[in-house]
Amino acid sequence: MQQTIVQDFSNRGMGVSPSAGGASVVVRIENTTVMRAVGAALFLGSFFGGSVKATIVDSRFEDNAAGVYAFTGSEVIAERCVVAGNINEGFFANGGDLTIDDSIASHNGQGISSLNAPSHIRVSRTLIVKNDTGLLTTAGGSLESWGDNHVAANGTDGAFTASLALQ
Repeated sequence: MQQTIVQDFSNRGMGVSPSAGGASVVVRIENTTVMRAVGAALFLGSFFGGSVKATIVDSRFEDNAAGVYAFTGSEVIAERCVVAGNINEGFFANGGDLTIDDSIASHNGQGISSLNAPSHIRVSRTLIVKNDTGLLTTAGGSLESWGDNHVAANGTDGAFTASLALQ
């Protein structure tokens, strides 16, 4: 999906969720804006054992219930994205794998949140500011940094659970 605006949906803005067990989907989202969805702006993952591999580039997720949601069965890369003004999470992993690079999480309930093992989030060159909580991990989720992020001016900044070496 390229150069698309999705707005004012009464549920999710966009979702990729294979309905058949074992099904696999690969998706690329580029230069897309999702605004004012009552649910998550972008839901990626499966309730039925399938998998989603997604690359999101140069996209915005603003004023939704949540921004980018990496659920079970997903492997997501977000590059040069903005999540802003979302009521709950900006970037969120719940059972999924999410890598964030050169992005902004601002004015959300939680800027970046990792909930439940095996949720795994890696973050590089990202600005995390002006959220109620900048970084949040619960129930075994992991939140790793390459050490080149900017976390400041949140109600509570929070902390990464581990550091990765730049190479």
